[in-house]
Amino acid sequence: MDATVRQVGRRYERATQRRISALSRVYASLLRPELFHDDYYDFEHAMSPKQAAKLIGGAFERNYVDELGPRAAAALLAATSRRYFATLHGLRALLVTTLPTLIVVHGVRTGLLLQTVLYLGSRPMVWTNRGRGGRCADAIARSLPAHNPTTATLIRRTLARHLDSIPAGAVISDRWGESIVELLPVEEASREIAVKLADQYEGSIEDLVETSRALAR
Repeated sequence: MDATVRQVGRRYERATQRRISALSRVYASLLRPELFHDDYYDFEHAMSPKQAAKLIGGAFERNYVDELGPRAAAALLAATSRRYFATLHGLRALLVTTLPTLIVVHGVRTGLLLQTVLYLGSRPMVWTNRGRGGRCADAIARSLPAHNPTTATLIRRTLARHLDSIPAGAVISDRWGESIVELLPVEEASREIAVKLADQYEGSIEDLVETSRALAR
């Protein structure tokens, strides 16, 4: 059992590292100096993918893993970046799989021409998706609050599935507290007890909820 748990943990860790690396690359690509407006053309704002990975990876550890625990942090990263990665891999798969088909059906010259048209036609979607990935990376780097109602709902749903692994202290977190408090018992007495105990409680939020309900009876 322990070996299985460790194996699952390593798989989550590798998946998370791959996502962080990919988001770091797109983040760095959006900070290239030649893309800045004249008033902001400053090499100090640019960074390499390695620097971006250090920035975003460090922020993820501090603001996600340390406060929510590794399992919930990994799940939240996967949920908030899912659309970016789905679009990215979908476009790549489309371009790779259509070329052989176009060549077989239309011949080499026409097939390559149609592939070029398809490639150019996909550029606006690629650029839009790159901006989506950059915003996701920026949200991690600065731990921005979820002002978008859709994102806020997604965060709450993801956290709700992992209350058994999120430390109780996250209830009073400046970053996640607002979302987590909404997941506490609707009974006012139980909720008040949970919030008061959160900074001292050693267990998970799920355990905290059970304790607060027992004390409120």
